[in-house]
Parts: sequence; structure tokens; C-alpha cells
Amino acid sequence: MHDRYTTEPARAAAVTAPEFIEVPTMKPMFSIGRTAAFALIKARKIRSVNLRREGKTKGRRLIEVASVREYLHRLMMEEAA
Repeated sequence: MHDRYTTEPARAAAVTAPEFIEVPTMKPMFSIGRTAAFALIKARKIRSVNLRREGKTKGRRLIEVASVREYLHRLMMEEAA
């Protein structure tokens, strides 16, 4: 018998939801397009951070997933009221 073989069932790797996503990922995850995402950021309805190197003007905008979920839950509660 070889020590590297086992009869234990294979275990799936733990999948965790991301804490931050890029703007294009908003569409497949939440059906929120680019324009709407930036409007929500500007209105401070969802939280984001811009990652960029020091001295650079362009960067990568990351959106906090929890803030999007909170925003959508608030909308649901308003509609239910």
C-alpha cells in the first residue's frame, strides 16, 4: 500500500465571496451596469475605493460588495413599506 492513497472522500475547497469587486463585475453579480454603478458611488449609496499608484491619475475602482447588498436590502425594505 502507498501512503499517498486514501479512501477518504474528496473535500471541496471553501469558496468565499469577494469583499471587493471591479465595476464590470457589478453587471453579472447584481445587474447593475457601469453608468448606474458610478452614479451610486457619486450619490454615496455604495462604497468604493480607487487603487492607484502614487502620482498617477488613473487607477482601478473597487466596490465594496457589502455596501451593494446593504443598498439593495434598503430598496427592498422601502418597496415593502
